[in-house]
Amino acid sequence: MGLVKRQIFSLFTVLLLVGLWSWNTFPGRFWGPFLTALSLLLFLGGLFLHRGELRDPLKRRALLFSGNLLLEVGLLLGILVAVNLLALRFQRRVDFTEGKVYSLAPQTVQILKSLKEPISVYAFFSEALIGNGEETLRLYSHFGKRKFTYTLVDPNRNPGLARRFNVTADGTVVILYRERQEKLMALSEEELTNGIIKLTRERSQTLCFLKGHGEGELEEREREGLSTLKGALEKMGYNLRTLSLAEEGGIPEECTLLVVAGPKKGLFPAEASLIGGYLRDGKSALFLLDPGGDSLIPEMLKPYGVSVDNDVIVDLVSRTLSGDPLMPIVEEYQYHEITKNFKLPALFPLARSVSAVTPLPSNVTVVELAKTSKNAWGETDLAREGASGRIAYTEGRDRVGPLSLAVAVESVLPGTQRTGRTVVVGDSDFAKNGYIGASGNENLLLNIIAFLSQEENLISLTPRAARTSSVTLTRGQGNFVFFLGVVLIPLVLFLVGMGVWLRRRRL
Repeated sequence: MGLVKRQIFSLFTVLLLVGLWSWNTFPGRFWGPFLTALSLLLFLGGLFLHRGELRDPLKRRALLFSGNLLLEVGLLLGILVAVNLLALRFQRRVDFTEGKVYSLAPQTVQILKSLKEPISVYAFFSEALIGNGEETLRLYSHFGKRKFTYTLVDPNRNPGLARRFNVTADGTVVILYRERQEKLMALSEEELTNGIIKLTRERSQTLCFLKGHGEGELEEREREGLSTLKGALEKMGYNLRTLSLAEEGGIPEECTLLVVAGPKKGLFPAEASLIGGYLRDGKSALFLLDPGGDSLIPEMLKPYGVSVDNDVIVDLVSRTLSGDPLMPIVEEYQYHEITKNFKLPALFPLARSVSAVTPLPSNVTVVELAKTSKNAWGETDLAREGASGRIAYTEGRDRVGPLSLAVAVESVLPGTQRTGRTVVVGDSDFAKNGYIGASGNENLLLNIIAFLSQEENLISLTPRAARTSSVTLTRGQGNFVFFLGVVLIPLVLFLVGMGVWLRRRRL
């Protein structure tokens, strides 16, 4: 009984701590309230058992000292509980990882906050497969507030729900919006956000790729094809089709974006006239124009403030990185919706310069998106200099850098509030299978298409990946670290401890 009497207040403190922790960690369970109530009963029992000591002045002083200590502990616990409640009410996450792998892209957050109707997600994952998927869904739920809800379903334990959504594979994600649903076979930010965009998109987007002039083929899987781009665009919910002006005699109304990807042969005047009419109607277009290509398209673009120059960009500085002076690498971008928050370098194999004319037409805005370094120049006679085996800048003939490789145009139609959008890039190879996977090429291209489709919320949705950081030590440095951490520091601590112990023995 004496032991219980002496330790009752300590037991009260322990039970109170565990009770409050359980109450906060497992809301809705009975453990927290039960343990907290039990601790209060122990406190009252302790006062009853020590009632005799409260009459003795000396013992009362010691008991009051213990009571003050318990009061301080209680106040500390109260502060901790208050901080936890405030943290739950006003949640703020800080991601200290280098690649921000535990954060959502700003565009994903914007999409979640702009949801007009609820979205439900069912993630069919067994316990062995869920991994970090629940954390991803929790992030979406946090930023989506009450408009985004998710349910984790083990298909092995709930086969009925799996059959209801026709789920046959572990790891399937089903997104429900209104009367529609989208099924994903992977759980990542890129997949999930694009799935939400597909379901919530107000209108269908059809991208028409011009063909018949040696352009890149959507189905071609070799280096010169566009099959990789096709897969990325379809994943984002775009409809793709090819367009032959000679066969169809015009550009269909369903084409929300016309893509001219590196024509090797010239357009017929009638075809150029059709594309010119399409631009005058305020429609969107993307031109990827290689050096020495069609001459009608540059003339067509001049009224929109775009100069497509007859040169080939040479950048000797890029040669140290890419190994090819004819493959300029762009690392700096002008501010624009396309390049906002975009920091990845892009490679443009065999490119020509594309710039804004001066002065610009009154109804046109042109932004030079990507520029080379100041060490680049626009070579106007590559055939002759290449044959001599030496490529060099020629004063008065070649254009000195920095040179623009891409421009974004917005033109206001006279007498209306409609705005047409056009992007012109002096290279098509960066979009093809051989180079689209290099550095930021794919992301830059998808940003351009999102801008032209007037879906800026898709821009810069770059998947994040964890980076491994390592330190390389010489043999001498490794030996020093080993000696310091394994030998010296433990030895010093041991000697200090022995000194303290011997000194106390003499006392």
